[in-house]
Amino acid sequence: MRVVSGIYRGRAIRTVDAEGMRPATQKVREALFSALAARGVEWEGARVLDLFAGSGSLGLEALSRGAAEAVFVELHRPAAKGILATCKDFGVPAGRAQVLAEDVLTFLTRGNSARRGFDVCFIDPPYHKNLLPPAVAAVAAHGWVHEDGFLVAEVETRVELPHPPESQHWALCFDRAYGQTRILIWTHTPPQPTPDADASPSIPAPSIP
Repeated sequence: MRVVSGIYRGRAIRTVDAEGMRPATQKVREALFSALAARGVEWEGARVLDLFAGSGSLGLEALSRGAAEAVFVELHRPAAKGILATCKDFGVPAGRAQVLAEDVLTFLTRGNSARRGFDVCFIDPPYHKNLLPPAVAAVAAHGWVHEDGFLVAEVETRVELPHPPESQHWALCFDRAYGQTRILIWTHTPPQPTPDADASPSIPAPSIP
């Protein structure tokens, strides 16, 4: 498996054989990144969170395209070590990549202490584990994606569609299947101010001749 585009284009990504590990194919990654580009994502300087990272292919693709920082969260230690090794192979500066070998839901529910939302969050959970709904809920509830950011899920085609909390601030803008893989993209929109129902309408004073 190789990086599709950017400064690391054509470079091989290390993979690990383990249950539930299924790196995103080149076709799926091309479609996913094209969909994000069509929705205005600019990778230069972006901050990316790659959850259930596996081989790290999505976060690495973002780094290749100019992302300033990628945080990879992957519980399986051999896979996490593989991401570190790939970053070393590519010569990714230490400050641009962080790999955390821990449980994704534990990481998310611990809270975003830095209060710095990510521009794009990738969620690629193992199939048939029903991990997407709690992961989406935790990302939304704890402020992991900033306003106007994107939440991306790569899942099996028949997965039940989750709804982030405070769904009025999230909009599903992409839902498409590629073989057995389904790509979902939500955008995080800032809440709109509600008019004050108690405020009296402004009526100009009548003119006096």
